[in-house]
Amino acid sequence: MFYLPHYFWKLCEDKKLDRITSGLRGKTFDKEGRRDACENLVKYLWETRGLHNSYALKYYMCDVLNFVNVIGQMYFVDKFLGGVFMTYGTEVFNWVGQEDDLRTDPMIKVFPRLTKCTFYNYGASGTLQAHDALCVLGLNIINEKIYITLWVWFVVLAALTSVYLVYLLAIITLPSLRKAVVVRKALGDVKDKTYHMVDKAAFGDWFLLYLISRNMDTVMYNIFIEELTEKYKSG
Repeated sequence: MFYLPHYFWKLCEDKKLDRITSGLRGKTFDKEGRRDACENLVKYLWETRGLHNSYALKYYMCDVLNFVNVIGQMYFVDKFLGGVFMTYGTEVFNWVGQEDDLRTDPMIKVFPRLTKCTFYNYGASGTLQAHDALCVLGLNIINEKIYITLWVWFVVLAALTSVYLVYLLAIITLPSLRKAVVVRKALGDVKDKTYHMVDKAAFGDWFLLYLISRNMDTVMYNIFIEELTEKYKSG
């Protein structure tokens, strides 16, 4: 379930970014090849400007799906354990800080370690006899540790994902923040050109530009921005 958002994005993305930035990532001495690749990328962005909104929307939908998945996992595990999982971690941590004479281990409530067992065997006369005994459930000693780890992991993931969604919302609603995340690699006069590009670009175009900035080194990114700006001026 946690892999599904990543899998959906890979299906939607279909190695698009890898194809359009081919020859521009990493270090290489083939300057002619990088110049040709840069020109092809600029040409592609110019010819497809305004057509990348659905691409950006699919990416953000997968991010939202990450959050839905975490909350959904917590809900289903809570149902599986009879409605005790949501408060399981807080009860365990509160129990650790209590006085010894007041402690009641919440892990034993959820995962009992002892239970009544009934054994059957045949007596001397051949009749079936039932014997009651106490059995140790050794597996539950492991289960209680697994589920407290899951609880902590789910809570941390939910918190981080919710913060990330707030960040995404800020990017969508604040043009100044969109400019800031794209201009980080720009140097000198290229900063002003990048600001100009973001002002003109549609949201999907900005998003693709942002992904490209993350896949290029600083030198190549500045060359790319300069050529793209010239393309916009001449266009």
